[in-house]
Amino acid sequence: MPAAPAHREISLSDSAPAAESAELGAARSASRYMESAQSFPELTSAIRDANMLTLVAGEDSAVVTAVKRSEQYVQGLVKGDEAVLLAWPVVSVNEWGTQQRRVLVLTSQAMYRLQFKEGRGAVDHYARTSLGSMRRLERGKLGYRLILTEPDGRENPFSFAWSEATRSKSDTRYERIYYPRVSADARGVAAVEPIIELTTSAINHANRLLVENVGRHIHVSRLQLTDYQPSPNHFDRLIEKVAAAGETAVEKSAPYVEKAGTKIKGAWSSFRKR
Repeated sequence: MPAAPAHREISLSDSAPAAESAELGAARSASRYMESAQSFPELTSAIRDANMLTLVAGEDSAVVTAVKRSEQYVQGLVKGDEAVLLAWPVVSVNEWGTQQRRVLVLTSQAMYRLQFKEGRGAVDHYARTSLGSMRRLERGKLGYRLILTEPDGRENPFSFAWSEATRSKSDTRYERIYYPRVSADARGVAAVEPIIELTTSAINHANRLLVENVGRHIHVSRLQLTDYQPSPNHFDRLIEKVAAAGETAVEKSAPYVEKAGTKIKGAWSSFRKR
């Protein structure tokens, strides 16, 4: 098994560079264009003009393949007038604090989160989150926290127990953190900020158009886009340390689990032949 990639601890609140890059300026210009969009075709045009794939993937063919095939996969899932808007690679932190490499695909009705297996060159599985269930998007320097009105995946019972025990009025029970992945030759905050600007704007205005189109007929939440305010205890940094350790443990134990599975299958096969 190949060695696990080096893990870099990251936080939503990491410092930003003093000067605005040309890429960030272009991203903010594209965001203003998205803000003026009055329909999904206009929003799609604004997103495509931003040339997002080149910005995130660079010369990394594996990332380009993962994004393109994930987008094609979602194209086969959408129905009716649902249209694919944007796809980009991320590191996703779920309700259990586990970091996972995923591809996000934004459509006019939902956001799909896909696991792409590079070894097989195919999508392994996916999850779908309705745009109408998005409550708040907290934008940081290296990533963003998406807060929903309903669970996204298998809910962490510890979060539920804590919220019930403390009777907390916080709306962060259903949350997921995303860190955009960038090409190996484009590192640092300066490379990530334009991607965050484009992707959060795309999510925000896709939600806006959805609410404007169907809000009078069904209940949907209007997304609130805010800047991330770090808590004094830096809880997100603690989650990332736990997640990194968990991923390393899984990778180290995988060969032994696979070997044990092979022995069990062999024993079962012998038993059936008796």
